Amino acid sequence: MAKVLLLLDTDEPQSLGTMLEKRLSSALRDEQHVTAQLMGAVSDDPFYDPQSPYERPQFLLELVSAPGRPLAQLYPALAELLSDVPLKASSSALVMHERIFVACDPQPCYYHYLMRRRPEFTAADYLEYYSRFHSRMGMHTPAIAGYSQNDIDPSASAALAERLGLHWREVTSISELKLPSVDAFIGHPDVMRVAGPAAADEENFVDRPNSVSFCSQVLARWGDFDTIAEPVFEQHFPAVTASVLELVHTPRGLVKDLALNRLRHAGEGLFHVRLHRTVETGGMGKVPLEHDVVLSESPYRTGDVRLEPVGGVDLPLKILQRRQFR
Repeated sequence: MAKVLLLLDTDEPQSLGTMLEKRLSSALRDEQHVTAQLMGAVSDDPFYDPQSPYERPQFLLELVSAPGRPLAQLYPALAELLSDVPLKASSSALVMHERIFVACDPQPCYYHYLMRRRPEFTAADYLEYYSRFHSRMGMHTPAIAGYSQNDIDPSASAALAERLGLHWREVTSISELKLPSVDAFIGHPDVMRVAGPAAADEENFVDRPNSVSFCSQVLARWGDFDTIAEPVFEQHFPAVTASVLELVHTPRGLVKDLALNRLRHAGEGLFHVRLHRTVETGGMGKVPLEHDVVLSESPYRTGDVRLEPVGGVDLPLKILQRRQFR
């Protein structure tokens, strides 16, 4: 989904927070096609490096427009919102597209990692590696509720920053973790099992000295997040009540009790998943087996998904075909 993220700094943080919350409550009272979150910096942020060349923002303002409604429709209201707000020169604006890998409900805490690509990587090089390979790190991170990648639109960001009188910071993407609790995340015994390899992998394609991470807590929310995050599929295909996803996998040995992991879908209706597996049966050798599952929820209509058996071993699957039926 498309969204705007304003990173705001001021010499008077308490008055700015109160002012923004009051103005946003008034501006969004009757707005049906926008959601917004106002976030504030957490004290003793465990993710922010004080040696970073960038200040961590005191406030984040995130706005999401309903699918099919251009973000630019929000710009006049944003300009009015910030017209007389005393902001520091470090305040900036970013326009982006959010690609959700692990969906979740809104959470109380958000981790943002503003990343800049290494100069030898083109934007295409960077996004290919970031979205197809590095994303696996986020999907395997424990103690999170959600994970997404935000691809920055540099020209739109620069234009919005100029319109709002803000700074344009060069950012390629933002990794975003939605957290039920910062303390629970930091204290989870398996976090470093992912954090170490993730940092090492970033060295391959990220300009880490010119990237910055921080955590924020939600101060206020406005709008219907379910409606905005998941457009109503039936508006375009009212006769569709279910879909068929054809999946293929050949695990080693017989896998019992397969459970679909982290699969969500916004629309209503049943989803019929057919898994084609090859299993070891001992004396009979390898035998093909079809395993059908009927779901009330499913996360993606195309692309890769994961199955996770009770034993915890990941089973990557490829969606080969999608069919709709009445």
